[in-house]
Amino acid sequence: AKVPRMPFLRSTWCAWVAVVVCSTAAAQSPREVPSFELEHLTFNPAQRASLVMGTGDLLPERQLRASLVLHYEHNPLVLLQDGIGPRSIIRNRVTAHLLAAYGITRWLEVGLQFPIVVFQRGQTIAELATPAPVAVGTPWLQARVGLLSEEKGNPLALGFQLGL
Repeated sequence: AKVPRMPFLRSTWCAWVAVVVCSTAAAQSPREVPSFELEHLTFNPAQRASLVMGTGDLLPERQLRASLVLHYEHNPLVLLQDGIGPRSIIRNRVTAHLLAAYGITRWLEVGLQFPIVVFQRGQTIAELATPAPVAVGTPWLQARVGLLSEEKGNPLALGFQLGL
């Protein structure tokens, strides 16, 4: 006796093979770079003595200082893997930092830094997803207490800062 052919079973079997192959291909899609803080540059929002380093001298009472600082980085994030030369995950990056500081009293000042990545681009790497071209960084809030000030005749300026 002849067994009849069943084209339905053959096409169903082919469909299942296609589903399995496609699902394994989807499982091998690029993975995202783990989330971490790439930005290591912090500014002094009051900018009394320096752009990056604070001193014991604070802003005068009820004085507000605000600024915008831009900076560029070349190759801030590269990948070295199994003897393969450096590949730039992020090759070019421009960050804008919005800064503000306010002298609440003559001995207390608060400050804020808000970084925004306005442009970043890198090399396309097959196993990693490309980072977003625009992103918001981690805000920085600080309070500073002035203990000694050279403006008041002390031999040095000394302050205490707490940042969050």
